[in-house]
Amino acid sequence: MLRLHVTDIDNVLRCRRKSEYQKEGLRKKESAFADRMFTGTVGHYCLAEYYRSGMKLNALMQALDHMQTQGEFDYELLKQVLLRYISRYHQQEVDYDILFTEQEVVYKVPGTNVQLVGTFDLVYGKANGVWIRDHKFVSNIPEPGEYDFNFQLKAYLWLARNVLQIPKLRGLELNAVKTAVPVPPNILKNGELSQNVAQNTSVELIEALIAELNLDRNKYAGFIETIAAKGEQFFYREDIIKSRKEMEEFEAYLPYKVRYCNTKTIPKFTTENYMCKRDCEYRSLCRVESTGGNVKLMKTTEYVVVEGRE
Repeated sequence: MLRLHVTDIDNVLRCRRKSEYQKEGLRKKESAFADRMFTGTVGHYCLAEYYRSGMKLNALMQALDHMQTQGEFDYELLKQVLLRYISRYHQQEVDYDILFTEQEVVYKVPGTNVQLVGTFDLVYGKANGVWIRDHKFVSNIPEPGEYDFNFQLKAYLWLARNVLQIPKLRGLELNAVKTAVPVPPNILKNGELSQNVAQNTSVELIEALIAELNLDRNKYAGFIETIAAKGEQFFYREDIIKSRKEMEEFEAYLPYKVRYCNTKTIPKFTTENYMCKRDCEYRSLCRVESTGGNVKLMKTTEYVVVEGRE
C-alpha cells in the first residue's frame, strides 16, 4: 500500500517537475533555500511543543534549543520570529481548548492502492466551534484567497469531517508566519534612507531612524504612508470554510487526483506560472530541462542533495 501525504499530492498538482526535484532532495548550493526548508520544520516543531504544553514559553524555547542539534538554521532569527508571534497572539489564545497537535490521519482512497495521509498542525476549540490550524512558514505573506483552491487545505477539512468526524468543526485557519523580522530601512551612500517598499521595515523604525539622523520627514511622507498602508507584513491568518457541496465534489474527484499523482507517464508541466516567479529554487534547472540542456551538469554544479528535511 502506497502512502501519499496530502502535501505530496499538492506539490504534484502545483508542479510535477518541482515535486520530482524535491523527491531527489535537490537544494540550491550556497543559498538560503535549504536553510529555509529546515527553518519551516523547526518552526512547526516549536509551535507544536508550545501548544501541546498549554502555551508555555519555556516549552517553545526548549524545543528550539533541541532542534539546534538536528541541523543548521538561523537560531537567532527564528527565535525573534517565534517570540514576536507569541507576543502578537498569546493574549487572544489563552482561552483556547487545545485538542491535539501534529495529529496524523490516514484514509484508504477507494479504487486505488493509496493511503492518503494528513497531519494536522493544531486542532483547537473556541467559543464558535472547533478549528484546524495549518502553520505556514513563508518568505512572502500570501494574498487573501490565495489558498482557496489549495488541495492540501481542502484535504485537511475533508479528513477532519469524514475520517476523524470532529464535532462542531467550523473550518480551517491558515496561519502564515514570515521568517523575517522588521529592521530599519537601508541608509544610502548620500546619507538618505532607501524608500524601497519591499524592505522588511515598519513605520516605527523609519520614524526612529529619521529622528536619529536628523532627516527631513517630509521627504519620506509617501514612503511612510505606503508602509503604513501595507499593514501587517509578518503574520497573516485567514479562515477557510468549505460548503458540504464543495466537500462532496472533493471526495468525488479524490481518486482521480491520487491516480494522476501516481502516474509517471503524464507529461511534466513546462509552462511558467506565477508560482515559478514566487521564489522557486528550481527555476533555472527547469528552464534547462525544458530546453534540452545539460540537466545532469547543472544538478551537480548548482545543487546538493539534502536528505531527511521534507
